Amino acid sequence: MKNALIILGLLLCSMAIHSEDIRTLDTVNGKQEVDTPQFLVTHDKPFYGLAFIYNQVQPIYLLDGEVVFVDPETKTDVPVEASHYGWKSRYQLAMVEQKDGVSAQFGNNRLIISSHQEISLQTSVGYIEEYASFHVLKYAHLWGWLRQLSLGIEWLLSTINQSIGHWGWSIVVLSLVMKLLLLPIGLMTLRFQRMVSKNQTLLAPKLAEIKQQYKGEQAHNAMMAAHKELGITPFYTLKPMMTNLIQIPILVAIFNVLGEMSQLEGQAFLWISDLSLPDTLFGLGFSIPLLGTGFNLLPFVMTFITLLSTVFYKNELAPASETKKTKINLYLMAFAFFVLFYPFPAAMVLYWAMANLLQFIQQKVLGN
Repeated sequence: MKNALIILGLLLCSMAIHSEDIRTLDTVNGKQEVDTPQFLVTHDKPFYGLAFIYNQVQPIYLLDGEVVFVDPETKTDVPVEASHYGWKSRYQLAMVEQKDGVSAQFGNNRLIISSHQEISLQTSVGYIEEYASFHVLKYAHLWGWLRQLSLGIEWLLSTINQSIGHWGWSIVVLSLVMKLLLLPIGLMTLRFQRMVSKNQTLLAPKLAEIKQQYKGEQAHNAMMAAHKELGITPFYTLKPMMTNLIQIPILVAIFNVLGEMSQLEGQAFLWISDLSLPDTLFGLGFSIPLLGTGFNLLPFVMTFITLLSTVFYKNELAPASETKKTKINLYLMAFAFFVLFYPFPAAMVLYWAMANLLQFIQQKVLGN
């Protein structure tokens, strides 16, 4: 029995494949399996809903200065031309420098490294900000121009914080600064919306009459004639939509920044213990689909501001039916944004709550 155990031990020692933690990986000789480093996830509790992306540890490699994302379930060979390979998470990285004579392959949530001789490996583990050479990993999932926009907003928020010295208040000030910067677009949208309301008021009685008298192609031709008679283009509703679309990339960039700035980790604000996590006051003891297992106060504050703005919404230029329809849409949007933002980091919800509050103030001052 003793001899059998010795033989078994020798066989196991001679096997080339074994599992290893990337933090202890310094050489390779033969084949080595490296498990996906779950220690890269810096929070203890998982995110729910669409915020699940912050739970992920993503396998990647760098090729010609670009980040290539790898499907963790599919076997993928790392090109020999790649400079590094490994993983990134929300804030951190674990990368291995490519060496001549070493091949690497991702598959089944593991990294397999192979070499026919003993070769020293250079690994880098830690926060992305600690490594200037890996700055390309910041917002790497975004298009190039959107990534640059995110880096610009991150610089703006960091600059604000240098003056204020508190990340929570810096986010509040950022929302005010962005509101002022986007005010010309907001005023243009407001002007276009008023034009739409005015045109709808002029067209409503004519279109109602046409619908009663004509059908099919005759109705279509009569409607086009009514637009022409009043000097209104059939595409008059598109103008406010186009100006609103201009703001969407900016909002996307802001939320990526607030979700991926490691400086927000552990930062408290008012009742919020950590701006990088949901502002959970207590656990529910059960899980709600898309929302999670905790009671988060800030999404309720955000939604209350939106509902308050909707209650006071009025538009004297539009028909009553259009105003009612607009209010219904706003109520539905408030519910949709509540479900969407509920499981996300408090920093993002705080910014959106402040943006809604500033929009409500603008609404009271300038009208709808």
